This record gives sequence, C-alpha cells and structure tokens, in this order.
Amino acid sequence: MYVDFHAHILPGADHGSPDLAHSLRQLWAAKNVGVDTIVATPHFYLESGHTAEEFQSRRDRTYEALVQSNTTGIRIIKGGEIHLSYDLPTLEGLEQLTIEGTNWILLEMPRGIWQNWIADAIGYIESARKLRVVIAHIDRYEKSMQENLLDMGYGIQVNAENICNRLQRRKLCKLFKTGQAHLLGSDVHTDPVQSYGWFQKAVKILGQDGETAMETARSILDEIPS
Repeated sequence: MYVDFHAHILPGADHGSPDLAHSLRQLWAAKNVGVDTIVATPHFYLESGHTAEEFQSRRDRTYEALVQSNTTGIRIIKGGEIHLSYDLPTLEGLEQLTIEGTNWILLEMPRGIWQNWIADAIGYIESARKLRVVIAHIDRYEKSMQENLLDMGYGIQVNAENICNRLQRRKLCKLFKTGQAHLLGSDVHTDPVQSYGWFQKAVKILGQDGETAMETARSILDEIPS
C-alpha cells in the first residue's frame, strides 16, 4: 500500500479539486492503484494575503466535508503546500501550516533562479521555528534551485509524473538511489486517473527505492497521535 505525500484533494480549498464530487473521484482513483494514505496539501500564499488562521479554517472545513463522504477507507491527513516568501519565516501561526500532528512543513520554492535569502529563510524556519522542512516537487525547479536545495540536505519530495518522464527519469531515480530524495507525491489537481496512473508507475520504476520512500512517509506520519 502507498502513501501519497502531496495531493490537492480538499474540495474547493485551492485550484486543485473544485468540489466534493471531484475529490471523491480523486480518492477512488488513488484507491484503485493501492494508495491507502494521502496527505492533503492545499496551497498557502502569504504574498496573496493568506493568514495562518484563514488557512487552517479553510483546510478544516474542506477536510471535514471530504472525510464525512469518504467511503474508500483511505486515511486523509491535513497538510499544506506552503509557498516560501521572504516574510514567511516570521509569520505568526506558522506552526498551523504543518502536517497536522507533526512538526513537518512542505515548502514550495519561489519561481526563478536561486537567491541567497532562500537558504536563510529555510534555515530560520528550522532553527528558530523548530520545524522540519520537506521541499515540494524538487523536479519542477530551475537547475540552480535544485542544486542548492539538494546540497542543503532537507527532506525532498518528487512528483510521480516526472519520474515517468523519460527525460527526467534517470536523474530523479538517482536522487532516490543516493538518498537525496525521500518522498513521492502525485501532486494531483484535475485528472485523478492520469495522476494516480503515474503514481503507481513511478513506484514500480523506483522499485525498492519506491518502497523505501513509502516507509519514510509512514515514519513521518507515525508521529501523529492516534
């Protein structure tokens, strides 16, 4: 059974699932390929005026709507995909943006090339705010951004779709093989059958490293009180 560490499945929470019916189709598509646990990761953009309180309220409301209609047996865990901005490290309530029940936070990097403030910002989140960082979809960033993030040694999540891409497959598989990448996500938004088809295929391409990624995800989520 699989853990999807990055998924936009909460109905109306962001530009992923637009409504409950779509969210349920996402869950059944996940169920059909063997996913039993999904971290729901709606977007958070401080620069768009979001607050931690608003985010938590939106996440809780949409989570409850989905859980009440979920008959798949899939465990849904509240998380977030938190866009890194210059002011994020000092945000009041930053701890509310973590994967609930843990001190892990999934960070999406700003667009463009590497900038030195990024290292300072992530370092502050870890050292001063005492949160543990996972970098979302390393495969989507510009080369200098990827290289610097990998050198920093944080948790790294990869999107299944790009492991299935022949142009990226070898490089991304190597990241898992060498222990530089740790977690797999569907990053599902609109087409659940395609996204979870890629997810299943990516786990098979990774082989034993895919199983290790699932074990790593479960070890993080085991921190959540039952």
